Amino acid sequence: MADIFYKSVIRIIKRIPSGRVATYGQIAAMAGNPRAARQVVRTLHTASDKERLPWHRVINGKGQISLRPGSGYEIQKAMLEAENIGFGINDTIDLDRFLWIPGERKKSRIKPDAGADEIIFRPTSRSDLNKIIRMERNEANRPYVRQWHREQHLNAIKSGNFAHMVIETPGNGRMIGYAILVGLENPDKSIEFKRLVINQKGRGFGRKVMRMMKTHVFEDIGAHRLWLEVKEGNERAFRLYQSEGFVVEGRHRESFLDRGRFSDLIVMSMLAKEYSNISRK
Repeated sequence: MADIFYKSVIRIIKRIPSGRVATYGQIAAMAGNPRAARQVVRTLHTASDKERLPWHRVINGKGQISLRPGSGYEIQKAMLEAENIGFGINDTIDLDRFLWIPGERKKSRIKPDAGADEIIFRPTSRSDLNKIIRMERNEANRPYVRQWHREQHLNAIKSGNFAHMVIETPGNGRMIGYAILVGLENPDKSIEFKRLVINQKGRGFGRKVMRMMKTHVFEDIGAHRLWLEVKEGNERAFRLYQSEGFVVEGRHRESFLDRGRFSDLIVMSMLAKEYSNISRK
């Protein structure tokens, strides 16, 4: 598992583009363990030269360089300034402006729809769970989402096999949904898109999240297969997944029970080679 995490961290750091920065905690979360920021630091110390990593693009969560003056601070700052990254008061980088968002276009963040807000992912915390549970129980979402207890969400947040993420707008931090991946420790490199709940319908957020998630799973994590289940009758979700390249594999018959009624779950998936073909178009 440690080797999988190490390789994911290396792969993620190599993808940070010029003119963008990422934080230690962000990289750890993307690699599947939000609590492993210190391991990211150690990886940078031991592997930057060997792996030719753009180490200078990794900073702390406050938007500042962690190296001390005289111990690489000045070099890192000069390298970032050479990539047109600006420093503000107390040599702080504006993360709303310069933070790397996987899946974004090189010159600007993609917006889900005309006039809509841009979005980012971050690891879910305990303080988010009341909002998340309310989203699950909302009548617009409840028929299509398994109802989890608070303890189930907490276990997922703590587990290295899960990535439990809040979807929000940068700047004001407005939560618009959440997503869960399962299988980060799967040796077969098959990851389940366990859950996607969007609280604001009809604004293109679902499609934006799906595209960012595919990029994250196949390019950052290096998965071979991404799969999901969609409840029969959830036509909005089924059409979205199908239009994004997911293929129907089969059905889990009458495997979803909601309010005394059983429904089928349609299994859909995408392979890495299929993702690559779509990405090249």
